[in-house]
Amino acid sequence: MEKRKTFYQKTYTDHSQNSINQYIQKFNVASAKAAVENFYQTALTSDQEYAIKYHSYGSMGLFNEWLNNLSSITIEDLATFQYNHTPEFLKIAYQNYSFRNSKFLSKKG
Repeated sequence: MEKRKTFYQKTYTDHSQNSINQYIQKFNVASAKAAVENFYQTALTSDQEYAIKYHSYGSMGLFNEWLNNLSSITIEDLATFQYNHTPEFLKIAYQNYSFRNSKFLSKKG
């Protein structure tokens, strides 16, 4: 990410209706929901859904601060911080969910 920082800065400056940030937010939330529901084989609770959104929005906000040089944190430290603050139920689901075989990520033909 550090090597492509300039690319991301240009990409994330678009704040239109179909901005990359909005797309990434939707993708992050949808993939987290899919991982949790698949692993636990149950629908999300309201608390889980809000925790996923809170984590995703916070992570993207911190990423944007790093990207725009508004934070002195390194990308490695940011990744560690974000992992350490990921809700435990979500960590477990991500560690046990195979995205390669996911219908969510499969190509639609």
